[in-house]
Amino acid sequence: MWKTMILCLCLLALANCDDTAGRNEIEGAGATFPFPLYNEMFIKYTQDQGINVRYQPIGSGGGYRLLSRKRVDFAGTDVFIPDNPPAKPAWEKVYIPICLSGVSLSYNLEIDGILQLTPELTAAIFLGKITHWNDPRLIELNPYLQLPDLVIKPVIRGDASGTTQILSEYLCLNCPEWQEEMGRGTELAWTSELTAKGNQQMAERIRNQTGAIGYLEFNSARQNNLPSASLQNASGNFLQPSLKTISLAAPPDLIPRPDESLAATVDGYPLSSFSWIAVYRQQDYQDRLRALNLVRLLWWMTHEGQEVAPDMPYARLSPTTREQAELIIRSITYRQEPVLNTLLRR
Repeated sequence: MWKTMILCLCLLALANCDDTAGRNEIEGAGATFPFPLYNEMFIKYTQDQGINVRYQPIGSGGGYRLLSRKRVDFAGTDVFIPDNPPAKPAWEKVYIPICLSGVSLSYNLEIDGILQLTPELTAAIFLGKITHWNDPRLIELNPYLQLPDLVIKPVIRGDASGTTQILSEYLCLNCPEWQEEMGRGTELAWTSELTAKGNQQMAERIRNQTGAIGYLEFNSARQNNLPSASLQNASGNFLQPSLKTISLAAPPDLIPRPDESLAATVDGYPLSSFSWIAVYRQQDYQDRLRALNLVRLLWWMTHEGQEVAPDMPYARLSPTTREQAELIIRSITYRQEPVLNTLLRR
């Protein structure tokens, strides 16, 4: 604990040293899922540390492609994206957990109450096998709602999206039909003609189409006053996304992995997910100062940055998860030496 506090103080003191006068900028791109939080974090960091952080919310897949081309310093992603073909050891990427949030299934219906959905019914809707809101299967699950005789209009992400993968992981886990026909991934072979890029455009599509249903980050749904369906988790309970139910999806002692889904949660909301920042473990491809600035930012995001936006529905890292993040950040090197060691020696 004391070592961590001393390291934080050293990093803050070094943020204003003369060596940062050369290239005081960091560039990232990727997931729209954590963008509201990242935006607040980066504004605060730029104000306090004098290092400009620019982030393009273009989707997990887009950010990862830019990182692979070394066009940005880091990629924001909600899921693990394997290199194809596998990367050489010199170009290995590491994933640092930053926050935890959830995906909302939101809809545009004038009903008095909250829609409940099982994974099977959700899959049937997005597969086009349930086409009207007054389908008997939906009425049976929602007997107290006056579901209208209205065509269901599924809205899907047209870009490479970690949000799509989070939804598809949940459906693959529970629906063999979905697994066979659609599978999992950031991009799927959708049949719906209503597409959106990013969470904000998804919110606009749902809001402007009566009978629409789509999936977007919970904070975006809340900001756009869109209702969130109550989804069935692995224990059979129906839960809406909230800071509490999202936090319950990841036990405090969990050591998260970017290639593992939280869809099987028995206590929490099943469309919950960590959001990650991916960087190259070896930073030799860029100059030393930029590597120092990047590592300093990552440490700040997993420590002081966790307090930036307490009112947003993003769960903070637990002590166990933060320790895991510290280990990953300590493994980032420049010319075979851990970057944090370089910072501490100065």
